[in-house]
Amino acid sequence: MNTSQKTNKAIGLGALLAIALALIVPAATAGPGSEYWRSLEPVKTQTQAKELKPDSTVMLVCGSCKTAKLSVYKSTQSNGRPPMAWMEVGSKHDCGHCGGTITVVNGKTKDEMQHNCSMCGAGAAFCCAVAPEKK
Repeated sequence: MNTSQKTNKAIGLGALLAIALALIVPAATAGPGSEYWRSLEPVKTQTQAKELKPDSTVMLVCGSCKTAKLSVYKSTQSNGRPPMAWMEVGSKHDCGHCGGTITVVNGKTKDEMQHNCSMCGAGAAFCCAVAPEKK
C-alpha cells in the first residue's frame, strides 16, 4: 500500500467518523430546541411583568458574572403587583456566584425596572421570560 492509498483510507475513515458524530450528537442534547429560546422576551417594565402568563419560564440573568436563575411563574396576583419578587421595585436577591445583592430599582421611567448588583454594578442584571409551551 503506497502513501496515497493510506491517505485516502484515513480521509475516508475520518469522513465516516464525522458522519457518525453528526448523527449521534443532536440526539444526545437535552432540553428545549432553539425555537423555544428565540421566543425569549426581555421583561423591562412593571406592565410587562404583570402581563406574564401562568407557567411562563422567567429568568433573572446577570450578564457580568454569567449567572441565571430560572423560575416558573405559577399564578397571577390580583393586587396589581408584579408576579414575582424579581420584578418588584425594592426587592433584593442574593447572587450565589459573585456574592453580591441584586436590588430592583426604578429605571429611567416610573414603570421601568433596573436590576443593580452590589458586586457587578448598576444594570448588570435583567429579567426575561418565555411563554409556556402550547400542548
